[in-house]
Amino acid sequence: MTPPLQTFDLIAYLHHHETFSEKTFGPGHHTKELLAHLHKEIRELEATPLDLDEWLDVALLALDGALRAGFAPEDIARALTAKQTLNENATWPDWRTAADGSTRF
Repeated sequence: MTPPLQTFDLIAYLHHHETFSEKTFGPGHHTKELLAHLHKEIRELEATPLDLDEWLDVALLALDGALRAGFAPEDIARALTAKQTLNENATWPDWRTAADGSTRF
């Protein structure tokens, strides 16, 4: 049995991912390739929206793209926290009255 995850160090993970990605896929931005892969993963996610692996494929590609765009792991973690704060302070439509399929996120 796998022990429960106590904490997760996003910055350490991003440093590890950056090393793996460059070693595996080479250096450079690879924006066109990343976007093509994201489009593929989004189509797969549309087909299987309850598949955690598909959600993670999208998240990992987005993080890889941010690293390849030159953002340091610390910058990504800081921006992620700031973006969450911004979202929490924004005014959002009431989900209870939003029409199905409407933009509520």
